[in-house]
Amino acid sequence: EASSAMLGVKRFYPSFLRTIPSDEHQVELMVLLLQSFGWVWISLVGSDGDYGQLGVQALEEQATQQGICIAFKDIIPLSARPGSERMWSMMHHLARARTTVVVVFSNRQLARVFFESVVLANLTAKVWIASEDWAISRHISSVPGVWGIGMVLGVAIQQRLVPGLKEFEEAYVQADKGAHGSCPSGSWCGSNQLCSACRAFTAQQMPTLGAFSMSSAYNAYQAVYAVAHGLHRLLGCASGACSRDRVYPWQ
Repeated sequence: EASSAMLGVKRFYPSFLRTIPSDEHQVELMVLLLQSFGWVWISLVGSDGDYGQLGVQALEEQATQQGICIAFKDIIPLSARPGSERMWSMMHHLARARTTVVVVFSNRQLARVFFESVVLANLTAKVWIASEDWAISRHISSVPGVWGIGMVLGVAIQQRLVPGLKEFEEAYVQADKGAHGSCPSGSWCGSNQLCSACRAFTAQQMPTLGAFSMSSAYNAYQAVYAVAHGLHRLLGCASGACSRDRVYPWQ
């Protein structure tokens, strides 16, 4: 995952850049959140893989330094399935820990399996602390029965809109089937960007981007523009023509 703190080590990843904050920051925020509410007896669950395991490790280290005790800790395996023996065992031990607060540092795919298991086990009246990957994901909020498990607090990246995306989507709706329609007044998009496969959209059927997907779209937008801007400067394109010099990743 791009937010992994390990990817920020320039000695190993000299040409890696990211468009989202490092997990180090959300770990710090989670600890501050726990401290601000006086929660010092918690359970900690992470997803299998670098994102969850490194997040759990960092959170455990920082939390214990601040006097927060970890009563129960576990990792959701990649093979986890709702209702499986492994997940029932996790739910059993989580219930026995008798902690009100459970931090779930997981990707959204395994977080869904986890919360489907929570619903099946009827674990309620808890406070669930969400990591950024699933905090505002509809993949989790659409789990049947999830609204009855308690309160969810989490860390999320500030939402930003992609400039021109709304106008670009609206252009599909307004386009005629026979010919390319013009872009709305003031829009930056060109009529040659309208694809025939998209003209079947209507105002009622128009796909929408939720909070999480818009965040992902903006990250992709930033990444593309960062690369384009870097190449523009490296190749001296400001003069109106770009050089053909070789470009290396570390530049």
